[in-house]
Amino acid sequence: NKLKIAVFILCLFAVFPVPSFAKTFAAGVSAPSIPSSDYLVGTFYFPAWRLDTKDQSTDGWLSLEKFPERKPLLGYYDEGNPEVADWEIKWAAEHGVNFFIFEWMRCDMATNGSHCPDVLGKTIDTNRLPRHQALHDGFFRAQHQDKMKFAMVLVDNLPHSQSFSSLNDLRTNLMPYLINTYFKKSNYLIINNKPILYMLTSLKDLETMSGGPAQAKEALRIMRQSVQSNGFTDLIIVGHDWQFVNRSLSDNQKLKEYGFDYAFSYVTPVVSVNGKNVGNNPTEQQAIDSQKQSYDYLNANTSLPFIVTASP
Repeated sequence: NKLKIAVFILCLFAVFPVPSFAKTFAAGVSAPSIPSSDYLVGTFYFPAWRLDTKDQSTDGWLSLEKFPERKPLLGYYDEGNPEVADWEIKWAAEHGVNFFIFEWMRCDMATNGSHCPDVLGKTIDTNRLPRHQALHDGFFRAQHQDKMKFAMVLVDNLPHSQSFSSLNDLRTNLMPYLINTYFKKSNYLIINNKPILYMLTSLKDLETMSGGPAQAKEALRIMRQSVQSNGFTDLIIVGHDWQFVNRSLSDNQKLKEYGFDYAFSYVTPVVSVNGKNVGNNPTEQQAIDSQKQSYDYLNANTSLPFIVTASP
């Protein structure tokens, strides 16, 4: 029953609409032929590559106009199209990817109609969630969704995005929504009857949302208690650690103290090689060496197990 979660490939499964916001495909999508493996390999799924006039936080496809070499194999397409999701599932599954980790935001201060003060502390309305189309309109309606597991990563970047505003909001609104909308689905990633949940938030923001350091620990207890009361054994909670690239264990140790099960980093930023800062334009070899040295440091010193991200 040893948990084996292999390298998380940080790649953007581009999910963009054509300018007309519609595209059909002539041929159906055949079921993927899935290779066997002893490991779980996942990819973060960034669902913001679209032309949405209501979303001011991203230019979507417009940001690639000057980079035609970045055009996806499917072309410019709609992330909310179930057939698009089937192609993504097929291509990912056939290349060894077992699950998508969808970024989830309850509110986004940069998105019209989803301002945080208007939605926090209230019942969650799926239609008001920023960037929900890829998951709810595409993946959940895909013909082959049973061939791909999925998990959630809560994105909290105060004051721009926020998952909950108080422990009561967490208990009354957020956890029931996550459990009933996602965790209870047959293809949610559950290991030993424990759903897995990523939290892309700083420890400072977690404390702010919870009401303080002591309340942050209570927040994780509430999350576990919520899933247990719904028939699950426990919740696997993965916290964000970015300090390891500075060869520091400050976040890792605190994550363990707060009650997280694992740590991860959304990306592996390039900081230094052999103690020397390499700046913002490292060579390819410097990027490789920097990431390797950061992970070697973790491997020798970490107090909380780390799920590695392969970051291009």
